[in-house]
Amino acid sequence: MNAVRARLKGPRSWAARTRLLLGVTAAGVALAAAGTAVAAGTPDAGTPSPAEAAARAGLWTDVPGHQEACQGPAVVCRGRIMFGLATPDVLDLNPTLTGLESRLGHRADLIGSYQDFTEPMYTARLRAAIASGRTPVVTWEPYNSKRYATNTYPLRSIAAGAYDAYLRRSADQARAVGAPFVVRFGHEMNGFWYPWGQPRVHPQNVAAAGNTPAMYAAAYRHVVDVFRQRGATNVAWMWSPNVTDANPAVTLRSLYPGDQYVDVIGLSGYLERPTDTVESRYRDTLDELSALGPGKPVVIAETGAVVAEHRGPQLTAMIAALSAEPRISGIIYFSQPDKAVDYRISDDVEAQDALRSALQSPRFTRPVSTGSAFARTPQVTGEAIVGQSLSTQWTWRGTPTQEHGLWLSCPEAATPSEQCDIVGRGSALSVGMSLHGRYLRAALGIMSAGASDYAESRTTGPVRVRPAAVTVSGIDLLSTAVRVRFPAAEAGTTNWVVKLDDAAAEYLPASTTTEHYYNNLPAGSTHTLTVAASDGPSVGPATTLTFGVVTKPQNPAFSTGHGTYTVTLPAPAPGQTGWVAVSDGVETALPLGTTSVTRSGLTPGQHTFGLRAVAGDGRTNPATVFPTVS
Repeated sequence: MNAVRARLKGPRSWAARTRLLLGVTAAGVALAAAGTAVAAGTPDAGTPSPAEAAARAGLWTDVPGHQEACQGPAVVCRGRIMFGLATPDVLDLNPTLTGLESRLGHRADLIGSYQDFTEPMYTARLRAAIASGRTPVVTWEPYNSKRYATNTYPLRSIAAGAYDAYLRRSADQARAVGAPFVVRFGHEMNGFWYPWGQPRVHPQNVAAAGNTPAMYAAAYRHVVDVFRQRGATNVAWMWSPNVTDANPAVTLRSLYPGDQYVDVIGLSGYLERPTDTVESRYRDTLDELSALGPGKPVVIAETGAVVAEHRGPQLTAMIAALSAEPRISGIIYFSQPDKAVDYRISDDVEAQDALRSALQSPRFTRPVSTGSAFARTPQVTGEAIVGQSLSTQWTWRGTPTQEHGLWLSCPEAATPSEQCDIVGRGSALSVGMSLHGRYLRAALGIMSAGASDYAESRTTGPVRVRPAAVTVSGIDLLSTAVRVRFPAAEAGTTNWVVKLDDAAAEYLPASTTTEHYYNNLPAGSTHTLTVAASDGPSVGPATTLTFGVVTKPQNPAFSTGHGTYTVTLPAPAPGQTGWVAVSDGVETALPLGTTSVTRSGLTPGQHTFGLRAVAGDGRTNPATVFPTVS
């Protein structure tokens, strides 16, 4: 199938880019299937809508997939992605919150508030916030915030019931709210910057010495149990770690209190450097979370971008990527100063514009109950190796009226999608040699209720050829030198990777290297050689060979008779392991202890006998004699 390249050079808003990309790729795949190339160009006023382009191309067909349902309490499952804000004193619904909402053109679905163990549950303020149509996410911190580094409320003591009187009062206050809200107890517990965290050798560590994951999980479960015993069933419980790169030795599973104690999973992760992305900051943690609480919704409970001059583009990319991730149901932006870092966007017009544009996506504005649907990021399985297959499962929320899946081939991992080639459709892609060195993505486009949406997988690749084990053509022993002979290189092989004993590996160009020499080796010494093939990104399995450094034997003595001759073998050399006799071109392996070879039943005339010394996998050139029999 001819590749199709569609370049979008028109409007760059999220919605416009998505509509154009969906429409152009829809037409492009159908034309590609017919072997027709689509010329790059700029969409103009006559560009058809995605539905029109698809209808003309006859592309829209059922794509095997499934509708993803949010499996959590209604307070965090609203049929669309929820957006929230954490601003100072947010439960007061003050102008800091409402003014920012106005500038973003989006009322916060979730509002993040913070309180410690010296404070009550603020019943009246929580009730008022809920009545305004916003859901509070109360981060409940088991310490005294005025004594930040002091372990005032040890985890072991919480689990043992030492503070149950306070917990019972808080549960009663929460129950009195009379409406659902979320409590996020002891957040970022896998970090080391709170007393309830996991200790690490670090100058900023304040986690209490002796804390363990089991202690945290026990304290968390006890708090939930007290609330449930007091009838505070209107509280949805959020278990909320930090992205794992700050303390990677602590696994999230070890801190998980159990499915029955978790209604929603939270996650903190900030873009701290200009180069930070969802892939670099969140990917490993999202992968680890995929095995915890299957089906439970995930809310990005805290996020923000540090570097103001890069904040707008970073937020645009982050919101688009996170809102398409499976299981993610909400994103809360932390617009507050935090110690030496200021994440506020109240005066950052560029960041506000970026968020305002991103939040216009149907993912945030159109609940699936209205007939809307939005794509989830495809998850690709398989290896990007020539001769293998990649597969994905197309997933969406809602009920789309039309959907299709594409496979994109890109020259670089970071190449924008509109500059990539469309090389397949459907849920599977066979990886052929034409894709060698390319980067692949799966993309899902859907239509619903007059809106379009589009999501891509993370990039996989580059496509490589899995090098097979190398069968060396021969190791020739040439006195104190050795010649290694290589076979013809398989398609995709770029280098032979050779390593002698403990020396550094050498990368030899496979296209021009047919043999390689090692010189000035001590006579009688033995060596180990490993040989592997590489396609550039990867190295195949190594073939291990041994050889000794021996010289070609002297021409052996022989005697002849009627139709027969006998050859007397010389004494073997140090390091030698055997012989190979070559009689009239026919090779025979001989044990090292062989002293003579007799050949009989021969026709009269001259014959050829060669003798090679063998040392491991190496062989000398033959010492050759020419017996003449009668």
